[in-house]
Amino acid sequence: MKHCRQPGSAVSCVGPAAGLRRPARFAGRPAGFSLIELLVVITIILILMAMLFPVASSLKERLRRFMCMSNQRQIAIGMMLFVADNQFYPGSYGAENGVVSCIWAPRIRKYAKDNGIFYCPSRDPGYKWQLLYGSGSGYALTNSEWDYYPGEKTLATCAGILFSYGWNDWGSHNCEVNQQHRSGYGLGGDIRCGVNVNELPVASVISPVNMIAIGDALCDPGYWNFNMDPDNPTEYPGKPHNLGANIVFADGHVEWFLQAALVRANNASWGYVAKRWNNDHQP
Repeated sequence: MKHCRQPGSAVSCVGPAAGLRRPARFAGRPAGFSLIELLVVITIILILMAMLFPVASSLKERLRRFMCMSNQRQIAIGMMLFVADNQFYPGSYGAENGVVSCIWAPRIRKYAKDNGIFYCPSRDPGYKWQLLYGSGSGYALTNSEWDYYPGEKTLATCAGILFSYGWNDWGSHNCEVNQQHRSGYGLGGDIRCGVNVNELPVASVISPVNMIAIGDALCDPGYWNFNMDPDNPTEYPGKPHNLGANIVFADGHVEWFLQAALVRANNASWGYVAKRWNNDHQP
């Protein structure tokens, strides 16, 4: 039934015939999308995903890089506390229970009090500092000179324990070929290990704000990669962050660099970069 009223000249109708009939062109057509329409929608979604996936991956890596920087800033605080107490830098390696081991990390950990900050989130979880205990060669003594926990497995080579970061030990000159500067041009190499070399005094660092201290390392299994060497490809700074590394300087600040900008090979700016590896701030 249809009801109409006529207010003046206008006619108003209410009922099934008042515009509720289905348009003729849809008559007999089932509801929903056709196969072609579905394919078009799926194609558009796939295109959008292809466009957005690299952006999402880049944002994730940027977040990991910032998390790494945060860890390194905490390491830097530990390093500066160590330096303030001792007036020298911790050095790279030292002998512990018959094995040459990394010493900068446990010495800084004593002040930072957290193993977790020595891990770069862009690395595989296996690069976290593993606390293993035992006795004999390769395990710390009760009175460890280098502040290892009693019985802790020391950081020897990456074949034993994976690690994320490295120490600037020799600077841009390897002490093995420069007998006139056995302590190295970095922040201290082998400390009282085979030769009578002590830790590097604070006053020896001419420009702390320009002095590379710690950074992302390669840590290839089997190499001495708790340190960094701009001359040795097996001990280069790493490149886990968009082909680059986060670097801690001796004054505590952190910067990101392309790996290629930190090493000697094919580096047109090496004269300037070399100064940042050396405690005398000379190339």
